[in-house]
This record gives sequence, C-alpha cells and structure tokens, in this order.
Amino acid sequence: MFSELVILAPGLTGANGTGHVRVIQREIMTTFTTRLSRRAVLLGGASASISIGVSAAVATSANGAADTRAFAELKQPRPAADPSSTAIRTFSGHTDNVDSAALLPGGHTAFSCSSDGTFKLWDITTGEATRSFTGWGHAVACAPDGRTALVAGDGGINVFDLETGHGIRSIDNEYPVRALALARNGRTVLSGSDDHTLKLWDIGTGEQIRAFTGHEYSVRGVAISPDGRTALSGSWDMAISPLGDKTLKLWDIATGKEIHNFSGISDWIWAVAFSPDGRIALAGGDRVLKLWDVATGKVIRDLQIRGVHAVAFSPDGRRVLANDSEKVVLLEAATGRVIRTFTGHSRNISSLAFLPDGRTALSASWDHTLKLWNTDVSAFNNGDMEWPLLARLVTN
Repeated sequence: MFSELVILAPGLTGANGTGHVRVIQREIMTTFTTRLSRRAVLLGGASASISIGVSAAVATSANGAADTRAFAELKQPRPAADPSSTAIRTFSGHTDNVDSAALLPGGHTAFSCSSDGTFKLWDITTGEATRSFTGWGHAVACAPDGRTALVAGDGGINVFDLETGHGIRSIDNEYPVRALALARNGRTVLSGSDDHTLKLWDIGTGEQIRAFTGHEYSVRGVAISPDGRTALSGSWDMAISPLGDKTLKLWDIATGKEIHNFSGISDWIWAVAFSPDGRIALAGGDRVLKLWDVATGKVIRDLQIRGVHAVAFSPDGRRVLANDSEKVVLLEAATGRVIRTFTGHSRNISSLAFLPDGRTALSASWDHTLKLWNTDVSAFNNGDMEWPLLARLVTN
C-alpha cells in the first residue's frame, strides 16, 4: 500500500521549499481525484482528475540503498474552456478595419485609427470610446506628453491635438508612410515609407533630420532602441525577385549608417521591436518570428509563429506577444515556449501593446474591434503549460 504521492514539477516551489508538491493518499488507483493549492498552479483550479500510468524505476532510499519504487507519469487534461484565454474587454465602435492602435502614457487610454475614416480615444477601464475624430491613417503613435498623437498616412505624418482633435502640423512625404516610432524624448519620430527609406523628423518643426537608405522596397516596421542610439527596420521587399529580398536592418541614428543586415530572414517583415534593455531585436512576418542578438546580428531563437503582423515585448523583457493571424500568442522570450494563446478576434491583428504593468495587453484587429487580455502569468491555470510532471508513489 502506498501512502504518499509526490508530484515533481520542475521550476515550482511547494510548501516545503522544494520543487515537490506532496499529496497524502491512502489508496492509489489508476484514476483518482485530488486537491492541490492554487499556488502550485499545476492543475488549473482547486480540483482536477489525473490519469496515471504506473511503471517501475530505481530510487535511493533514506539509508542510501537502492530500491525499486513505482513512478507515475501524470497526464493532465486541458480544460474545455479556459477563461484566461478569452478577452477581458472588447472595444466596439469602429465599422471597418482597425489599422493601428497605441497606448497613451500610463496605459489608461488607447488611440486607434480605422479604415472607417475615424480616430478614437478609448477608456481602457470601461472599454468605451471617449472621443472620435475624422481622419484616416496607416499607423499611429502617442507622444509622451499624453496630449498629442501622430498618424502616418498617404501624404506623410499628421500631428493631432487629442483634446480638440485638430491638426497641429503636417509633415509631408511624397510616398505613403507605413510605420512610426517615437523617440522617448517625444521630440523626434522615425518613419518607414513606401519610398524604401526610414526618415527621422523633428516633430516641432516638421523638418527632416536624416534619411536612412538601403532597403529595396516598402518599410513596414520601425523601432527606436531604448537608449535612442539605434533604429530597427523591416522591409516588405517582395518586388525584388520571385522569392523577394527580405531584410531586417539596424541603423546608427546619429549618422544614418547601416550597422547590421540581420541573417535568417525567410519572409518579408511586418513588425519589429527592441527588448527593454535594447540587447535583443524581435521581428515578425508572414512566415517568420525570431529573436536576434543586436550586437552580433545573429539569430538567437526561432519562435515558430507564422502570420505575424504585430509584435511587442513585455516591460520586463521576459515575454513576447505576437499574433498568429487572428490569434494573440504570449511566449516566453528565454525559451520560445508558448505560455498562452488568446482567441476572440475573427480577423487578422494589426497592433499589439503591453500595458505598463505587463499584466494586461491590448490588441487591434481588422474585425473592427480592440480587445484587452490578461497576460499575468501568475493568474493562469496551467491548461496550456507544457511542463514535465512526474508523480512518485512512496511506500510506507
């Protein structure tokens, strides 16, 4: 007769300070029901059923002698409906594709642009639109002052006063601007355009500071490093050859010179981001989602997600958000492991952003909506956590 079941879960801490969670059982059967604390987050709730297949193994007893004990492998069923993979809130009001969205400082308000010809401000807490303006664009960015927003369009960049909805300034560009990245100081903005260039602009004057040339087709993703010294850009270079000339580049902002042309690009790039410490580059496209070492330009990890149009790093740099067409996928940056897949959008996702606390994230989609998601890993049950679990059946 076995009297104790010990569940070994690498990376977890039980009440005894080890990686084991002990459950006392008077009888062990092929299928049994037990209770675990939610802190252990092994079974996704207060109770669960576990199927065990028992096999023999050799272990060392307390007196140092080797003895044969029974080991059981736990096979955890996934819950049919996991509430943590569904949206906390849906923001409805646009009547066409939401082409881009961004958070204002503090994360309490979102700004979106849509193919329905409107911009909207949204209250994150309620999901209600607090203001609507007439206009249209490809991408948006919000200034650190929380009072102005930039919208990229076919004729350049427009700067808007969010209090009044009136335009403050137009920054002209001959070709459509597809992507924007604001410097942390709020004084300059980087654009990616159909003219194959990146350009750095002075927001206050509307003057071009510098152009970055080297891409061979439309630049669809841009980012500025946290220290403001380098820029990342991804291009949609399908017109160069039958297979396309896909490129991800790193630039010196002070000189406009190319630093790296990153290796390992298998498709055109739609979205790019720097890690919070600036050491890792993230880029995604129709058949690629990878992490690169910024210093060397070499691939660190293939995250194995496809159909990517939007990416984001969590504020602590430990997690990555990307879309897989209409799904939002949360991954562990260090391993590439999928932590959670969020479902609810019905069409492709155009924008993703973590809120400042890292526990929630915002998405925008061509299904006309924005959605808010719970990205707090500590609150999840483990229906989707692929951890190896072993149960050791210990004799009296």
